[in-house]
Parts: sequence; structure tokens; C-alpha cells
Amino acid sequence: MTATEAMRDEESAVLSGWEKLISWSAWGLAAAVFLTVGWMAMAPEDPLGAVTIFARRSGVLMLIQSAGLAGITAALATVMTGRRLMDAGTFAACVGLAAVSFKGETAEYMLLQSGGGLVDSQQQLGRSFAGEAAAWFVVVLFCVVISAAVARWCFSIAPASATEVGDAHVSFPMSGFDAPVIGTILRGGHPLQPTAILEGLLHTLVAAGVTLVAYHGLSTGLATREILHGQAGFMVVAAVWIGSFFAHRLFPTQTALWTILAVGAAAILGYLWASLGAPVAGRPANIPVDPFLRALPIQFVAAGSAAAVLWFWYLHGAGPGELRAIAAGDEAAN
Repeated sequence: MTATEAMRDEESAVLSGWEKLISWSAWGLAAAVFLTVGWMAMAPEDPLGAVTIFARRSGVLMLIQSAGLAGITAALATVMTGRRLMDAGTFAACVGLAAVSFKGETAEYMLLQSGGGLVDSQQQLGRSFAGEAAAWFVVVLFCVVISAAVARWCFSIAPASATEVGDAHVSFPMSGFDAPVIGTILRGGHPLQPTAILEGLLHTLVAAGVTLVAYHGLSTGLATREILHGQAGFMVVAAVWIGSFFAHRLFPTQTALWTILAVGAAAILGYLWASLGAPVAGRPANIPVDPFLRALPIQFVAAGSAAAVLWFWYLHGAGPGELRAIAAGDEAAN
């Protein structure tokens, strides 16, 4: 690659002011949709309840409606800004899901209900949260597929030899393009060389493991403090960023897909680990036996997945130019 081409690629990796405005509008629209229409479908039946499938009589219906709304949001955000930001739709849907969770009560509501017939104990609550985290994770994966499909349908695929990418092309890889089996269908003619499955699994393993350790480390000293939405969200985002840092250093991947998978794995394993903890005598009912119970499943999965995408943007300059430069460098090296 010549110096001129490298400079052109570096410039194209930076979003213009108009593109930034559209991107922020997409995130704001996602939050507004979920805080209005989404709240009607996801609001707990108890006005003081938390956003969880266990706070509604029909949790399955809530999940289906949430998945439909998340898919629509992902599609709209992809159309709005998907030409310049990979996984823009997935990020927007996760922002919306996380935002609506902050409108309800914290996990303290579920902890107080643990002895009131909703769940039998904090151990059972941990197992219930693990199952719910898996359900929300399926919703996020659905958005990953929708985002990739819409990008493939709306924008033409730039050839691997292209030096410049027009507004009607998408040259960078979407997470859905990197998925085993279905990724072949989603990426169509995209020149992406998908991440090797073993490499991806090692990345997921490292990211999930470090995220679990980081989350518990960040929660040190919170054993006797009340649960706050902002505090729980910060711990999730910070832990995922730390996990992503180490995973990308050791086992870099082509897309954010494998880091998103790590978020789902960390959430499920973390709640299962919390279900093994025994209640401490004399501890108030609103204080969890494990810090993982401080974050609602929808918060951990949605905020964590958004952080995984955000890290990938940060890592690769948030635009296609940087990715093309990296790809060209790899081809030259080979």
C-alpha cells in the first residue's frame, strides 16, 4: 500500500460531522422507541417492579415482543448509519434494551421478592437469572443476524480490490458475516475471510473469563451497599472492556461476534456461579450473596454486548478505512 492510499484510508475511517449526527440520532431513536413503545411491552406489572420476565405473567410474550422491536430498531439503525459503522443496528438495539431496563426498579426488587413466592431463594434467583440471560442473549444474536441481512440487502458489497468505497457500498465486515454456517449466506460476495472457529472460541473463552474476574474485582467493597442502575451498568461495561482488551490482544478476530458471544457466556456462567452462594446470616434481604445478582440479566447482556461493539469500533477506528488498511496490510504480509 502506498503512502497516498494509506492516507486516504485513514481519512475515510473518520466519520464526518453529518455522519456523527446521524449515528447519534440512531442511538437516540433506539432509546426513545424502547422507552415508549418498548416500555408498554416490557413494563413490570408491579409499578415498582424491575424489567424482567419474572415480573410479568407472560414472560414469553414479553420476549417475543421485545425481540420484534429490537429487530426493527436494528434494521432502522443499519439503514440510517450502517454504511459507515459496522454493527450499528446491533448497537442501537442493545442501547434501547439497556435504556428500558433503567426505567424500572433495580435487581433489589427481585432480591426482596426472593422470599415472597416469586422465587424460592437467592440461589434459585441466580438460576432464574441465568435462564433469562440466555433468552436475552438470543434476542441480541437475532439483532446481529438482522443487521447483517439488512446491510447485505440495502448496500452493495465492495470488491476486495476496491481502493475507494462509495456511499452505496459496505466494505467492512458485520458480525453476522463472521458467524459459522449462516455467515456464508449473510456475507454473500463480501471478501471477508471469517475468523477460524478455534481462534474465535479461544477469543470467547479469554474474554468471558477475564470479564468474570474483572466484574468481581470491580465489585469489591459493594457487599453492604445498595444497588444502583448506574453502578451495575458501569461494572458490566468496564468488565467487558477489560475482557475485550485481553481477548483481542491474544486472539484477534475479524468482527465483534466472538466478543458478543463472550458476553452471553459470562452472563450465564456468572449467574450460575451466584446460584451456588449460601445466604449470609444477618445480611439484609436486599443485599445479594454474589455481586452478579446486582445486575439484571437484560442489563448485563444488552450493556455488555453494546460495550463489545463499542470496543471493536475503538479498536478499528470506527470506520471502514482503518479495516481496509489492516486487510491490505495482511494481504501484503502474506
